[in-house]
Amino acid sequence: MDSSFNSKVDLALTRELKPLLITFEKAKEWEWSDLIRWLKSVKHLLDHHKSEAIPEKFTLAKRLQQCLNPALPQGLHLITLSIYDTILEERQNFETLTFFSTGFLPFFEYASSENQKAVVRLAKQFLHLDPAISLRNALIGIVTPLLPGLEEGTSNQDVEREVMNLFDAFAEKDKFGLFQAIWHALLKTSRARLGALNYLTKRIPKDSRIIIEFMPEKTMLLSALAAGIHSENILVQRATIDLLISHFPILQNEGVFILEEKRSILELLFRLLAKRDSTLTRRIWEYVHLGESLPSEEIFENIKEEYIVPTLKAILEAKVDLSGISTQEQISKVIEPLVIAEAALDKDNLGTLLLRDISVSLISNVKNHKDQEIYGKEVCEKFSTMLRSDLCVNNVKLIWQALADSLEENCIGEVGDIMDVIYFYITNFPISQKSYECMVPILDILYTNMHRLHNSLSTSLKIVQILLSKTEITVDIQNSISCFYRFYVEFSKNAEIPLKDLKRASLIAFTLARHGTPEFGWLSCIINFITSNKDVEKSLMGIEIAINLLKENLEPYKNFLQSELGGLEDFFFKQLWQFLDQSKKRKKIVKLIWKLSDPITYILQAIQNNLALSKLNPPNEVKPRIDTLNRLNVVWNITRNLNKNELNELFSRECILLILDKLEDPHPAVKHAAKNFLKNASPEFSLFIDPLYESLLYTGISPLYPPISYSFKIFKILLSANCFAYQNIEKMTLGEKMQDLWLEYRRNIVNSEDVATYADLLTEICVNYLVSPAANRKDRESQGAAGEVIELILSYGDRELAYRCVFRIMRSLKKIFEAKDGVMQLVYLNILNQILYNCRIETNKDRCKALLSINFISILEDDNFLTGQDEYVRNHWVSFLIKSLDFVSERIDYDTFIKMASIVIEKLCAQIEISVNKKHLLLGITAYLHYGLSISKPDAFAISEPDPHSVARESFFEGMFKRLLGSDSVPVIIAAIRISQEMFKEFEKVLECCLLCISDYDCEDIKAKGVNIFTAVKGKPIEDKVIKKLLDPIMISRTYELIRASIAIWISRSAAEVDPIPRTDQDLIKVLRILTALDTPLDVVLEAIFKYLIDDLKLGSGNYRKNSGLNRSQYESVAHFIYSLLSFYTKEKFESISKEPNIVWNEALRLLRILDTSEINSISLWILEITYLLIKRVGIDYVMSGDKSFAKGIRDLMQKLMNQVVGYCMINEELDIEYPFPPSAYETDKISAPLTLCSLLTLKKTLYEISKAIWKDNPEKIASQIQYNTGVALKTLTSKTSNLDVDIMTDLLYSLLESGGRRLANAYKNLILDHIASNEFFSLMKSRKICLKHWCQIIKLISYQCYEDNKEQLIKEVLKRINKYNRSKILKSMIFVVYSGDIDDYNAALNTISEFLNEFLRVDKESISTVFFCIRVLLVKLSPQLLNDIWPRIWPHTLTELLQILEANSKIPNCLAALKLIDTMIVLNIQEFIMHQFIFFYDSTACYDCLDEFDEGKDEYVPIIPRKYTRAPKTIKMMEVKQNIEAVEKRVLTMNVKAIDQNELDIKAKALAREIVRLSQVRAIPDDKNIKNSIEDDFLSDNY
Repeated sequence: MDSSFNSKVDLALTRELKPLLITFEKAKEWEWSDLIRWLKSVKHLLDHHKSEAIPEKFTLAKRLQQCLNPALPQGLHLITLSIYDTILEERQNFETLTFFSTGFLPFFEYASSENQKAVVRLAKQFLHLDPAISLRNALIGIVTPLLPGLEEGTSNQDVEREVMNLFDAFAEKDKFGLFQAIWHALLKTSRARLGALNYLTKRIPKDSRIIIEFMPEKTMLLSALAAGIHSENILVQRATIDLLISHFPILQNEGVFILEEKRSILELLFRLLAKRDSTLTRRIWEYVHLGESLPSEEIFENIKEEYIVPTLKAILEAKVDLSGISTQEQISKVIEPLVIAEAALDKDNLGTLLLRDISVSLISNVKNHKDQEIYGKEVCEKFSTMLRSDLCVNNVKLIWQALADSLEENCIGEVGDIMDVIYFYITNFPISQKSYECMVPILDILYTNMHRLHNSLSTSLKIVQILLSKTEITVDIQNSISCFYRFYVEFSKNAEIPLKDLKRASLIAFTLARHGTPEFGWLSCIINFITSNKDVEKSLMGIEIAINLLKENLEPYKNFLQSELGGLEDFFFKQLWQFLDQSKKRKKIVKLIWKLSDPITYILQAIQNNLALSKLNPPNEVKPRIDTLNRLNVVWNITRNLNKNELNELFSRECILLILDKLEDPHPAVKHAAKNFLKNASPEFSLFIDPLYESLLYTGISPLYPPISYSFKIFKILLSANCFAYQNIEKMTLGEKMQDLWLEYRRNIVNSEDVATYADLLTEICVNYLVSPAANRKDRESQGAAGEVIELILSYGDRELAYRCVFRIMRSLKKIFEAKDGVMQLVYLNILNQILYNCRIETNKDRCKALLSINFISILEDDNFLTGQDEYVRNHWVSFLIKSLDFVSERIDYDTFIKMASIVIEKLCAQIEISVNKKHLLLGITAYLHYGLSISKPDAFAISEPDPHSVARESFFEGMFKRLLGSDSVPVIIAAIRISQEMFKEFEKVLECCLLCISDYDCEDIKAKGVNIFTAVKGKPIEDKVIKKLLDPIMISRTYELIRASIAIWISRSAAEVDPIPRTDQDLIKVLRILTALDTPLDVVLEAIFKYLIDDLKLGSGNYRKNSGLNRSQYESVAHFIYSLLSFYTKEKFESISKEPNIVWNEALRLLRILDTSEINSISLWILEITYLLIKRVGIDYVMSGDKSFAKGIRDLMQKLMNQVVGYCMINEELDIEYPFPPSAYETDKISAPLTLCSLLTLKKTLYEISKAIWKDNPEKIASQIQYNTGVALKTLTSKTSNLDVDIMTDLLYSLLESGGRRLANAYKNLILDHIASNEFFSLMKSRKICLKHWCQIIKLISYQCYEDNKEQLIKEVLKRINKYNRSKILKSMIFVVYSGDIDDYNAALNTISEFLNEFLRVDKESISTVFFCIRVLLVKLSPQLLNDIWPRIWPHTLTELLQILEANSKIPNCLAALKLIDTMIVLNIQEFIMHQFIFFYDSTACYDCLDEFDEGKDEYVPIIPRKYTRAPKTIKMMEVKQNIEAVEKRVLTMNVKAIDQNELDIKAKALAREIVRLSQVRAIPDDKNIKNSIEDDFLSDNY
């Protein structure tokens, strides 16, 4: 080595070079000649000072790279390259060469031809290096920048030759390393792909035996080819296909690609067919040997079967990922497989041969997408277009053959999919005449493989049925369907057939019969279906199918019907007869019975079989008798409505006698069934009177007579069946014999009266039995029978008979109540109804009053009355109370009625909670409440709807007092008021009952989860007629009292002090649903609420809380009620008042003012919310313009409230609002929320809208109002001591600025920019990403409102604050402004930004980590085009700083920032960095394979990251990277830094190094969301 070379730095060179480099800082003021002189001075120094080490090498490298800026003259570039030559000429060590190559190699792409040659000559310096391993590691970085010189047609031939020679020289030293680098460039670097493909095409031999020597690992090879095919440059795509054609023909190179890999490549190529580019299409077909010259038939068949068909099927059957793309892109992506298939079918000599192979996959693709709303229609239209092509029309047989082939292939396994495909095809697309005969093979396959179809039988039947309906029935089709049908019937004998299939099978059979091929197997199918099916409704439908089809009387079935009809119809009747009490479709069953040929015979036979022989059966076998009677009853009722003439014949004397006989049946259910039937169906008949009476009088004396209960029932039948019977017994006087019998009988009873007629006698006997104690079951039966007879007697209206029995009956009722005998209660109840309403006992006033005042009230007072009763019995008593109300109240005095009403309402309310039929009890409450309040008569509750708008009649109370005291007497009014107040006490209890009657409404628990209930959509009004009938009239005539009761319930359910706090708000929603359903004007409701606030809450008076007895939370609940009620009103409700809103708004203002006197902080929020709601729902413009007094009042109130709420926003004290929150605060999920938070949320929602509405005619006022509040919000945000929720605060600030427009933005832009530039800006975000996003919105709004045409000025506005705040923080704030905008928003400011960043790199080394962070943001926020413009100005400085930081022992934060920048550039695939990646990392597994374990003593170049931060492993295992051509996502690995220390730095560096190698051989795409998260994390961190 020359003695002049010194391993140490030449001090003289240092002394001269350093000041020379400093002078470059003034280069922007120089002319080109000055810059040339400076370069010559540098060259002169380096020529005269031979030093192995270059002083200030980082600064020198940076300046030289700047001089290679493409914008500078070529001559200046040549001088710069000569300096590189001087540096490297005598310093041929790998480190120096590698370091300075980062300047001249990237310049090659932009250089002139002469300068390109100079760069190549410099690159030749690498040929002199040892060992080869170092060269291999660098080859990727050397080769990639030079590859653009090999692009055909764009590069100089001399340059191309020079580059080829250089690469050939590298290949001689390390052939594997060179081609590894070329393939890597094809994979990773888009700008180098065309040159890489050119070199590979020219230098890789076509000999398949040695081609493997030029290949990288399989994964990289596949990924590189995929990258070329996926390229956006069509020249690259063409060159890639040309390489495949020339070097990787599809029928050769089995040693390179296996079959699946060839198919994967072909799939990528076929996807290019969708572009419809002729140059690409021609090359693709040439690749599969289908170019201009066709291969032999054998070769073609091989290509088709092995490659083309499987690939097209894979494309058609692949699942399409549609996430994150627009609607139009989704449509294009889904249709793409069809377009590809269409292109393949359009290929000459291929379409006909291919159609059969891909038809099933094609139809399946369309089927899978047809139901999608976005693109289903387009897919079907595209396929329809394909079907209309000449190819498909002329070769439709091929499609059917494909379907048949696929069906036959799949019959071995699961055929469901192909069956669905066939069904989809024949139902959605037209079938031409050419298709008819093509269906025969499908039918043949279906019946020959019937035993394998299993779950697809239904689909097969649907297919056959549709084919029959769509096609012309030829002999072949008819025979095939007939065969299919016979197989189906045979197969179904041992299988369960669905009903739909049974119907289809039957229809198919009849279709065949119409064409002369009758099939009878369907009948056996139906019989099997009916007998084996447990579902009655399905069995019934099976019978219906059979009967209806048989009734069509088709010619082929005539003989069958004559021979088999009897047994078949008998079977059907027996089934239908059983179904009468099992099915709900009884009318259908009866109709089907009458469709039989002789239904009467079948019915009479059923009666005879089950009733006549019943005495021979054991007593416990009663079901056949009950069923027969019930069925007969059903048949009678339905047939009677159908007006059948057969009734007279059916219900003959014989039939009736059989039924009468059942009255003596030992089982009560049979007797009950017979009784029900006779009540409906017994014909007229007459009986002898005396024998019947003798049976009553002799019972118990002579055993020859039947039981007394039977005798009573005979009388009941007689009286109910013959309207003349009572008239006869009423007129007939007793004969001598009957008088004697009566006297004898009378000795044994007490309190009997004389009798004169048969009616008197029957009444006395019945009453005696009814009121006598029942010793046993027979006695109870007799009592019931006697009661029924009395009811019948009294139904004829005999008043004397009524008086004869009424007092004794009412006295005995208590015993019935005590016994809890529901049956007897109903008997007594029916008798009372007859007495009160049929017998007109009111004509004797004294006797009637005594009856009602004493006996009737005693019934109501009985402890057992209505309690513990059967639901059915209780409902009947309620109906009686309603019906008797008018009758009773008009015939008793005031005290008695008040007593009666209170008892009834109290008992009914008590029973509602435990009752199932709550609505019936509610009707009783309605009747008594309305009657007492003079709203309506009780008849309205049984007959028709009351008219809520009718004029109220004079109430019972008012009428009574007027009669007693005179119409002008003051006591009348006082007494009426007192009575009304008594009734009002019941309102809350009644409303509670209404809540119980409403089923739980489907609504979330708003208190626990914060779900907003204030919406009329979720809270639709009730539609319950009973509740509306109760409350509608009360709401109209007694609005205040009902509102008062509603609020009382609301407070009890919602106030925070409620213990226990209700778990849900169901009751609150029910209250709202009820009130909003009532027909009352809104202003009336508001007036009632106002009255409540004054009278009950004592608002407006001193010490109102003490007077009202309510606490703060309960007052909040009242406000909660008001807002909720208004929000629940439907749109229609508000529209009805929108024409005249004055009344509503004036009432609302009164209400809001009185609410404001509460002096409770949270009430101010509620008032703003209520005002906002009314503005939105009612509108205020008309009132503001027409009522100046109202306008002044609402403005004054709103101004006061807004000022108060703004004040709450600035409170740092923990003043919590508990449930219920104001509506805007419902997004919080906490049990309690700070007053400040609730105030912020309320202001955000209401401030602008209210201001805009009430100051509409004064824009200045609106602006000042918003401006003031914006100032407060901004002041609070910038406060270091504020404890407010920054997410909400920033959201509020954004909403205010957005509503304030350009004027407000200009007013506050400086304050906002000051805050952004401040040192505390990011720390005040409290690591909240939501807050950061809000600030992005705010800055973006400022930029568009204030700097729309000059965003560079906004950047300058931030930067000029650099002297006031921390420089590094200013830099971070500046780039945050860029980040807040859209892509390329700040393109006009790129010069300013780049100069600023370069300035920091030059003079402020402390901020280097922030500069790196800014560059990361620019990489994300600039499009590739703009990035190319700014990158040459930033990259030289950035690269040298990266090298300097990572080489030297720099501060850990700077090293970590450098790693993050490198990580981001790798993920985003920044081409300039990829060229230099080898300096930092091992870039390929090949490098690892050739290295021993890292040894610092060896003379070889090891990249910076492995050398500085982690040991290089011998090998690296590929981590789950599949050897395929699909792209994988790249993620940022340097996120989530746990600590700024050496250990964390080593962990991140090692992870990054391994990730680069892991992804070195695959195609990778960036994960944009991951990159965004990493940048936002760093904005919120304290590291910058």
